[in-house]
Amino acid sequence: MAMGKSVKFMRGALRSRGPIGDVLPAIALLLLAMTGLSIAPAAFAATPWQFAVSADSRNCGDVVMPSIAAAARAHHAVFYWHLGDLRAIYDFDEDFRVLHPNATIAEYLSTAWPDFERNQIEPFADLPFFVGIGNHETIPPKSRDEFIVTFADWLNATVIREQRLKDDPHDHKVRTYYHWRHEGVDFINLDNATADEFDAAQLKWLTAVLQMPSVIRTCGPWWSACTRHSPRASRAVTA
Repeated sequence: MAMGKSVKFMRGALRSRGPIGDVLPAIALLLLAMTGLSIAPAAFAATPWQFAVSADSRNCGDVVMPSIAAAARAHHAVFYWHLGDLRAIYDFDEDFRVLHPNATIAEYLSTAWPDFERNQIEPFADLPFFVGIGNHETIPPKSRDEFIVTFADWLNATVIREQRLKDDPHDHKVRTYYHWRHEGVDFINLDNATADEFDAAQLKWLTAVLQMPSVIRTCGPWWSACTRHSPRASRAVTA
């Protein structure tokens, strides 16, 4: 989905996507890819449910993310999933520049992620917010390690931590890749933000996750880090 389109709401429980369509001004790319598909209808909840997913809130996120949050809540989404590229980092975000025309690049870099938290996460209030890492989160001086420290509260949210310990009671490490389950659906957030991913550790983890019993799996993000940029199109797959 190109810039200027809408955020999509995805339905669970083996229902087709509803005509939620163009409810928002938008954000750059929306992506939901499904992998490891195996269907056992009896295991799904009888009541349909839906979630909101988008990515790439560089430049415009402080403006559009509050609208996405409002729409997600209005449509009773059970959670929101951000697939990465939170802020530009290589230069000022346009929305930040408008609000802070005299800020130095050092001031921008020191406040970019707190700004994301304040203006893009907080509008979701108590709606669960899952965050992924994109290549912009690894543009110097930012790094994967700083991302983990800054967003540890979300990367180690209760549902993620409980699933990690259920998989391995001795695994207490917070990572940029993780998975959680909702109503029989396994959501897998991967990290391909830099050219060295997927590394052996992540592939070993993913192999183990894919071998676990599950009804259906969804996986994101699903673009190559080799391009060093997010896609300008998206697709959504609904069972």
